[in-house]
Order: sequence, then C-alpha cells, then structure tokens
Amino acid sequence: ESYTTISAALASLTADDQIILVKPGVYTEALNNTGSSAKRVFILSEAVDPNLTFIRPSSGNVVSSTKDLYLRGFTLVSPDSYGISLTGSVSYGIIQCIMRGHSRGIYSYPSSNSVRNYVDVVGSLIESTSGYGIYATTRSSTFRLVHTTISGHTSNAIYSSTGSGGGSTYELVNCVIWGPATNQFTLSGSTLTAAYSCIKGSSVYTGTGNINSDPLLVQG
Repeated sequence: ESYTTISAALASLTADDQIILVKPGVYTEALNNTGSSAKRVFILSEAVDPNLTFIRPSSGNVVSSTKDLYLRGFTLVSPDSYGISLTGSVSYGIIQCIMRGHSRGIYSYPSSNSVRNYVDVVGSLIESTSGYGIYATTRSSTFRLVHTTISGHTSNAIYSSTGSGGGSTYELVNCVIWGPATNQFTLSGSTLTAAYSCIKGSSVYTGTGNINSDPLLVQG
C-alpha cells in the first residue's frame, strides 16, 4: 500500500519484520515506534543516498524506537533534541544515515539495568553541533561503529554515564572522531576500543592502525 507520510505507513503495520520503502523528499514529521504498537521494522530510503531523503520535524526527536529498528539512507535533522532515541532493549541498525544539528545524535537508554541495547552504526555521519555525538546514560549499551564519522560536536563525541548494568562497550573500526571538544570521549564505567581510526587528541589513541592527524590533511 502507499502512504503520504512515513508515520502513516508505520502506524499501519500489524506485524513485525515489515519493510517501509520511502521515496526521496523532505518529510516534516517525527517517527515514533514506541509503546504497545511498536513493531520490529525496516525503514529504507529508496534512493539510498541520504542527501536525497530528509526527515525533519519542527521540534523534538526525529526517530524514537523501543523495538528492533533498521534505518537506512536518511538525513535526520532536528534543531533542539535527539536524532535517534533508543529506549528499548533490543537491536538497532543505523546504516548510511546523516544525523545533523542535534543536542545528541544517538541517545541510548535500555529499559532496565538487566538488559542492553545493541547498536550498529555503519557508513554514517553524526554531525552534532550543539552537544554530543552518541550519549548513553545510566544503563548499558553495546555500540559498534564502522566507517562512521562523528564531527562538529561541542561536547563529547561519545559520552557514557553508565553506572549500572555492567557498563557500555564501544568498538570503532575505520572511523573518524574529530570535533572541537577537548575530550572526545567520556567513558564512566565503560570501555572503548578502536582500530584504523582517526581520533583527535594530543596522542594517538591506543589500538592498531590509529592516527591523530587532521583528516582533511590526510585526505588531501
């Protein structure tokens, strides 16, 4: 069936594991996949190139989900809140997306101390100019970032205030972490490993193949 908004397509779902295929354009709406009606869902941009398909509500979080979510090929813009808010205890895939201008690009808060969120971020850009790139708070999450850039953040690229649930873990491979903040990471009770990544700092971040050179100079 066809719908004029992504929200209408999402609300129409009656079972898990459905695919919503989105045509290029600008969608001035927030996507809310929470509560008793939340579904395990794939939301895919038909264009794949995130610069062609925007989700841009006037305020608030762009995407919120408490169930498994696979999101591919979108630019998410919000002037005052979170790009993607993950408050379940499940698995999330964020593929080839751009998150721009948020106070927190990705926010993760599992439903209890005894469970975790599992979040894969692949081929994406988190350009958070007013706060944090990734923010995981109080409870534990497992993040895997591959071919992903976090830049422009005025606070930390990754902030983790996990005080319970065993602590969050972050694995970075082929990533660029480069923002004006003095400390790129705040990892209270959490761990981060990196390989073949460019991470801004006074010294090279521990791990195989990491560098701390200006990525623009390296690219040039």
